[in-house]
Amino acid sequence: MTSFFSERTAEYALVPMLHEYLRSRYSNVSPIFFWKTREENSSAEKLHDSYWVKILAMFAKRPKVFGLQNVVRGKVNAELITYAKTAMRVGIPTILGFPAVQSVFDLYKKPHMYWLNLNSLMDGDFYFTVNLAKDIPIPVDENNKVVPTVTLTEIADLIDVNSDTLRWSDAMVHLSELRAIQHKTEISSPFAWFGGYKPVYFLISQDV
Repeated sequence: MTSFFSERTAEYALVPMLHEYLRSRYSNVSPIFFWKTREENSSAEKLHDSYWVKILAMFAKRPKVFGLQNVVRGKVNAELITYAKTAMRVGIPTILGFPAVQSVFDLYKKPHMYWLNLNSLMDGDFYFTVNLAKDIPIPVDENNKVVPTVTLTEIADLIDVNSDTLRWSDAMVHLSELRAIQHKTEISSPFAWFGGYKPVYFLISQDV
């Protein structure tokens, strides 16, 4: 299998699409890249002390090609599923975004974007493929079974039902704790030197 762009490149396409939809459901939504010494520092806490938020975590995954024309492959790493289960314990649902494209230039030509609810997957690495030659491309697993995906509407419903409303300071503490747990998991990974996978967090401001 061959990669041809990074997860960060995928984020540039996934984040605006998800953000635009969430803004149609909620009045105030901000995607952030969490950094303990920035979003969790004392200045940030003072500025946002009055805010209460719901949080959605989103991991981007890049497509890979492997010889079959018009077919791309995706992988959900076991570490991401473990992260999702840990995050759910503190009221943060986690999804994965996957752009099924064969060129970086296809990212902005109304590409097929798929969203997976990581909390619904079994433990372990999970692989799927998308045949872009089909009229309606559908992700299938290694047994050729349809992979359950979620729509943007269902993602918002997931937030409504499963995302806890947290004071800003408590929310940042949870994100810091999740990053520490994730870092410990990555240390044992042979790919730890890549820097690990980091989610984009969508903070949805709440009136309380």
